[in-house]
Amino acid sequence: MLVEGSKILAASRGEVWKALNDPDFLRRSIPGCREVKVVSPGELEVGLTVSVGPIKANFDTQLQIRDVRELESYVLAGSGSAGAAGSGSGTVRVSLSDVPGGTKLDYSAETEVSGRVAQLGARMMDSTARRFAEQFFANISRLLGGEEMPAAQALETRRAARASVASGESAAQPQAWAGALAWKLALGCGVGAFLGNVLAAWVAHL
Repeated sequence: MLVEGSKILAASRGEVWKALNDPDFLRRSIPGCREVKVVSPGELEVGLTVSVGPIKANFDTQLQIRDVRELESYVLAGSGSAGAAGSGSGTVRVSLSDVPGGTKLDYSAETEVSGRVAQLGARMMDSTARRFAEQFFANISRLLGGEEMPAAQALETRRAARASVASGESAAQPQAWAGALAWKLALGCGVGAFLGNVLAAWVAHL
């Protein structure tokens, strides 16, 4: 299953690319997350507890950051298991580019599931994954007291970026902003996209 998306962040690429290790933030941001462990540089372990009605189950995922191109892109690869319900693996590619007033973050997540969850319809899995992502980003705003760029402003930013490229103009230097928040959003896109896809398959099965 393939899920793609983008976010416009009011921060420079340099700020977005800052410090990677923030397990406590991710733990509080990812829905149902019990813990996030930094196993080694570029390697994370994420444990979740999923509740659907009276049913609870644990979901364990291992994530690795690969193919890092500083200030430009990286690949997040991982695998996870929900016991008898099945397992999943996949990758998500995250790339950053300058736009007037901020940074555009693009992500493309591709996952495969096996076991009973593989019998589910793609539409059900996709809609559940997207709901997971919406909750993930709502948690980010709530915990940090920050807001994403408003939809109207983000649209104007994208239009300005396209016009700038067409005219050969360079993008305006983004304003300084909360670099830690921006990087958490960047990493969160990768983690959220991967976990959203694999975990959504299991949740939809119950």
